[in-house]
Amino acid sequence: MAKGFGICAVIVAVIGAFVPFAGFWVGVAALIVATAGALAGDKVFAIVTVCISLAVFVILTPSLFVLPVLLVVAFVALCLPVVGIILHATGKLMIGKTVSEPPAAGGDGS
Repeated sequence: MAKGFGICAVIVAVIGAFVPFAGFWVGVAALIVATAGALAGDKVFAIVTVCISLAVFVILTPSLFVLPVLLVVAFVALCLPVVGIILHATGKLMIGKTVSEPPAAGGDGS
C-alpha cells in the first residue's frame, strides 16, 4: 500500500508539471498523497515527490512569488511528507498497520 501511494504521488507530481494554471494545486495534491504514503511506510517516493514538487514550484510557478499565501501553502505542503516520515518512524501515526494487544500479564491466556 505504501509503495502504491508513493508511485501515485510521483506520477501526479510529474503530471502537475505539465498542467497549466492548475499545476500548483495538482502538485499540492501529489504532496498530500505522498504524505499518505509516508504514513504507510514509504520513504523513497515521498522524498522524490517533494523534490519534484519543489522543482516545479520554483521553476514553473511564477504566481508563487507574487501571492505570499501560495508560498505559505507550498511550504506547508512540502513539509507534510517529511512530517509523515517522522511520524511513521517514531510510531506516533501509521496507516495500514494494526496494533496488536500485548499478552496478559498472567501468562496463562486469561
